[in-house]
Amino acid sequence: ETASSGPPLVELTVVLNTFNRSDLVPRAIAAVVAQSVGGWELVVVDDGSTDDTSDVLAALADDRIRSTRHPNMGLTASRNAGPGSLGVNGSPS
Repeated sequence: ETASSGPPLVELTVVLNTFNRSDLVPRAIAAVVAQSVGGWELVVVDDGSTDDTSDVLAALADDRIRSTRHPNMGLTASRNAGPGSLGVNGSPS
């Protein structure tokens, strides 16, 4: 879709899982933002962090970046739960 007929088409979804990495999340997000590929979205899955990761994510001001948080389930479960909980690629959850 174009800007005149709706939201831009998402061509690439990046899923970033994190747990207690508030110090590294901004750098990882910056790496995605710096890519030359257009039409991307970033889904950050906070796997129950107990540090200030949620504050770091709440401060983001980019419509292409979404985040979700759930109780700590471990990396494999977090990978599976994250995208579905947000409805990636414009799909409703």
